[in-house]
Amino acid sequence: MLVLAGGASAQDAQARLGAALIVDSEKGNCTICHAIPGLGIPPDAQGNIGPALDGVGSRHDRDWFIRFITDPRTTFPDTVMPAFGITEGLIDVAPEYAGRPILTPDEIAAIAAYLETLQ
Repeated sequence: MLVLAGGASAQDAQARLGAALIVDSEKGNCTICHAIPGLGIPPDAQGNIGPALDGVGSRHDRDWFIRFITDPRTTFPDTVMPAFGITEGLIDVAPEYAGRPILTPDEIAAIAAYLETLQ
């Protein structure tokens, strides 16, 4: 495992980036729909449209998270969760996102790395 300055591993750094993306209103903005522990956001300031994500890392692996965040309809066809990593087959796309995904593959991987830590 690669260890960064200060003793942090590359995986730890990726998970920290994922946590930052989760709360970024221009990127993931995941807490608008989900309660997610460990982010320093009061529980009453987090959403409840989607399921709470505490313990989700013990139920799914990184590859599952990546597939799900990229296009959750592949797992739950009727979900209201947006597809963060595709551009085809979407409706009512905000003009600023037309023709490009909300998150890059690296950003999706970083969010997956953080979700994996939620044991």
